Amino acid sequence: MLKYLIENKNPLFWVIFHILLGMASTLSPIFIIGYFYFFVATSVTYVLRFKNVNSYISVFLIYLIAFEILARMAKTSPYLPYETGKYMMFFGLLYGILAESRRGVLGYFMLLALLPAFFFDLSGEVIFKDLIFNLIGPINLCLAVIYFYRNKFTLEGLKVLMRFMIYPILSVLGFIFIKTPDLSEIDFTLGANFSTTGGFGSNQVSTVLGLAMYLIFLFWINRWKFSGYRMVDLAIICVFAFQGLLSFSRGGVIGGALGILIFILVIRFAGMTGTRYKLPQVGRYLIFGVIALIVSFMVANLVTGGMLLLRYQGETAGTLSGIKEKNLNALTTGRLEIFMEDFELFERYTVAGVGAGGSKYMRSASKGILTHVELGRLLSEHGLFGIFNFLLTIIVGFTLFYINKNPVHKGILIGFYVIGLYSMFHAATRTFVSPVLIGLSVIWIVELKKKPKKKVKPQITE
Repeated sequence: MLKYLIENKNPLFWVIFHILLGMASTLSPIFIIGYFYFFVATSVTYVLRFKNVNSYISVFLIYLIAFEILARMAKTSPYLPYETGKYMMFFGLLYGILAESRRGVLGYFMLLALLPAFFFDLSGEVIFKDLIFNLIGPINLCLAVIYFYRNKFTLEGLKVLMRFMIYPILSVLGFIFIKTPDLSEIDFTLGANFSTTGGFGSNQVSTVLGLAMYLIFLFWINRWKFSGYRMVDLAIICVFAFQGLLSFSRGGVIGGALGILIFILVIRFAGMTGTRYKLPQVGRYLIFGVIALIVSFMVANLVTGGMLLLRYQGETAGTLSGIKEKNLNALTTGRLEIFMEDFELFERYTVAGVGAGGSKYMRSASKGILTHVELGRLLSEHGLFGIFNFLLTIIVGFTLFYINKNPVHKGILIGFYVIGLYSMFHAATRTFVSPVLIGLSVIWIVELKKKPKKKVKPQITE
């Protein structure tokens, strides 16, 4: 199955197939469960063929991991556990690191900084489930940096990786399409909207929708084929943007927009400073794309009775009525308050923190609430070791400026990193987005030299 998807001789078919898969999963989780295990069974032998360039393990893992959100939405547990994507990523990356002898040194130091918090708990309430929930995400990020650092891919290989991330998110879109009631029946408020995200967590859904918006934009602006039709690709971008906006969870859409902005800035800077590489004609297509996205926002705002614009302006029911002050905490939907309480724990337990998973039990006003800001969790639960881990994550970003020289490649990968890092500030490491994107940002995109054709000696006949 993996082979047929990689070869991708009929791209529009696979786009439709994955949308229909998501739609079918609204009827019964058996569809996604059955397809998941069918794909694994028919692809595993193909995955074991190691390659120095365009690793099959990477493609296999990214595809299955990206089904994480759909599996949660379709309630596939216990056949596909809630944290399936994280478990697969952990064991898959570990296998890849050992089998291919990967040596991303920064990732090893990041990993060591996380380990001390595993062995103590100052709250006295952490159970094993809390440890797994809080540690497996950041550990996967470390493993991704170790495995992907300077892992070689061609440009075609990178396109395959991006395509394999988009397909499962198309299934999420299909699921949402069926589950969302008539928009005229929805009472839009100034909070996150579960009616437009299939009844599942709007923050997680909007995060993957924003990612897909960025990925398909890359296909469109570079004139690469995704569905096989440019207007279809542009329509898919608008649908992802529209549905992301209707979620009223701002983080995902802003993340996708940040990735697009970063890519454009890198290309424009390269164009102004001069480069020998062929660059996409950003100006020529950007205006058309921006107009399409603005129209998507205007339509979504109209559908929601003007509530969408108020939401992006940071308004809440409390601020509009005058009960609450419009400040940074209101703008971040309470994330700042939780972060400040995490910082207070850091001040009290500076060296090693309170232990993995312990912060939610030791905060006062936000006790029992999971943090959405990964930096706050690292500070409160890991102390100085958490700071060290985060600083190394920042250093990973600086390496992007010299790993790949081609501005197009550089722009794509810096966009990955920015979306991944930004997602850590509104969705922590709850989804695959931050570990996968920060890991992929440090791959090495190479150009394979074509072997010269052997000269055929002329035959002398009598």
